[in-house]
Amino acid sequence: MTATPTRRKAPPKQSSPDRPTIGLLMSNISREWEQALWRGFVNAAQERDVNLICFPGGSLHSPHGFEAQANVLYELINTERIDGLILGDGSLTGYVGQEELNNFCQRYRPLPIVSASKVIEGIPSVLGSNYQSMRQAISHLIETHHYQQIAFIRGPENHFILQERYRAYLETLAEYGLPFRPNLVYTGYRETFDADEMVRWLLDDQPTAVEAVVGHNDSVALCMLQALQARSVRVPQDIAVIGFDDIMEARAVTPPLTTVHAPFSKMAEQSVEILLALLVGKEVPPQVSVPAELMVRQSCGCLSQTVVRAASEPVIIGGETLDTILVSRHEEITTEMIQAVGLVNSNSDWAGQLLDVFVIDIKGQTPAMFLRALEGVLQQQEIANGEKPAWQNVLSVLRRWLLPYLDGDELARADDLWQQARVLIGESMERSQAYQTFLAEQQAITLRQIGQTLITTFNIGDLMAVLADGLLRLDIPSCYLSLYKDPQSPTGWSQLRLAYNAQGQISAGQRFPSSELMPAELWPKDKRYSFVAEPLYFQKEPIGFMLLEAGLRNSSIYEVLRGQISSALKGALLLQAREEAEAALEQAYAEIEQQVKERTAELEHEIAERERLQQEVIESQQRAIQE
Repeated sequence: MTATPTRRKAPPKQSSPDRPTIGLLMSNISREWEQALWRGFVNAAQERDVNLICFPGGSLHSPHGFEAQANVLYELINTERIDGLILGDGSLTGYVGQEELNNFCQRYRPLPIVSASKVIEGIPSVLGSNYQSMRQAISHLIETHHYQQIAFIRGPENHFILQERYRAYLETLAEYGLPFRPNLVYTGYRETFDADEMVRWLLDDQPTAVEAVVGHNDSVALCMLQALQARSVRVPQDIAVIGFDDIMEARAVTPPLTTVHAPFSKMAEQSVEILLALLVGKEVPPQVSVPAELMVRQSCGCLSQTVVRAASEPVIIGGETLDTILVSRHEEITTEMIQAVGLVNSNSDWAGQLLDVFVIDIKGQTPAMFLRALEGVLQQQEIANGEKPAWQNVLSVLRRWLLPYLDGDELARADDLWQQARVLIGESMERSQAYQTFLAEQQAITLRQIGQTLITTFNIGDLMAVLADGLLRLDIPSCYLSLYKDPQSPTGWSQLRLAYNAQGQISAGQRFPSSELMPAELWPKDKRYSFVAEPLYFQKEPIGFMLLEAGLRNSSIYEVLRGQISSALKGALLLQAREEAEAALEQAYAEIEQQVKERTAELEHEIAERERLQQEVIESQQRAIQE
């Protein structure tokens, strides 16, 4: 059956006459894959000049710890301020059934909604190609390495995305004629995986030796890899390991993890595009699949792809010379350079510039132009993207295309340039990693200092001053922190207790409806904004919420701050309640003491009056006797 494209009549803009505001619902933005998705949404909103408010309100009805307390954020979404919603990740809806999920979405109608997490009836969805990508990964194990005993670590059965990956495992085995063995499937929820238990299942409980193990995501795959190494099992020589998501640790571990690079940035970009199309009444497809890429590394038994590319066969085109190939193949070469480096949404002019100055250098016209140009490109891309992509691959592309047309002095100069450029890239990567480590350490120190100060601050006024200073030191451009007037009715009214922006600290104390998130007059009107709304709660007790202007690359800091501030506020509120109780008790004692004094005085007056009357009676009797 062919799905019908979705069309929605454009609603009137409530947030801004010119700039729509997108509400992004995510379970969390602290885990690495969620951070990558979050950065994708922030970048997409910035590129399209739209506002973004992220509501990381936890998994709906999560049974774990007190996570479900964060769900209150979803009740504070104001359909008058938000123009459209995006359901940002699969964990958001991991514990609810389809009917409950439909009811959850209906509460926000008539806002247009896009799902970047799972298929929901009547809602356009943008999905990573979880099924096809996992099939590609398992096919690689079978075709390239000839593994047959392949184990799989699966996730919760009600998690749509993870079950798509598990379905790919089952159907790929069937496609290659390999029998399904239930004993080779480890079940359990990702947050309760026990490394020792998993490795005992893999090594001790199997009747035949396992050749490879596939994790439903990188976290469990890395957990298995480290547990195998602790048992002196060599990866990949004894057992191959692969994962899914391509988190940073997958690239840093030894051996580097073969995994699927989830297209988080592209998914975010597509989701924003579809929502904006709905806002202007355009038709959109009911479902969009964004392709992922298999990242082949050493944990499956392959060599690094960067190493493989460095020895790729040269491109030889008969009858061509260096000069003619630079004209006829210039676009083809630069396109391959861009693809090799793996940059997304970046200015691609650098590729043509590097190719041109490289040729100028090897011809001996202006030496050192190429190395200076390369260093400049590395710096620009690091500033723009915050990371160093696979620049070694760019050199391999140049070498593969140009080597067959070089000889003599040109070949010698080219060889020197390639060697120097590889050293330059290595030094640049080392410097970048050292700087990122330095930044992370500085942020950790600042967070620790903030936490230590908060722990020893029990006055809410002083607490707000400490927070304003600490958040500015973390480069958070603006913050609006509010407390519920009645914690038992968080959707009612709140009071602003801390506010600052680029112009400085703002007078606080205003009372406003909680769903407004801040007093209406404080919302930015002359610039685009991206905010993160963080719920403040202590265990089962709601406290309030804060809006933090997005700017930190490491979005896990927002969650750390949420925990620190919630705990500090709970302590301050307890002390305030104690002080208020003590003051009330003192007032009550004072009132009782005053009442006692007044009653004592009354009694003393009554006694004196009785004694006076008695004296008068006695005197009267005495006069009577005398008479």
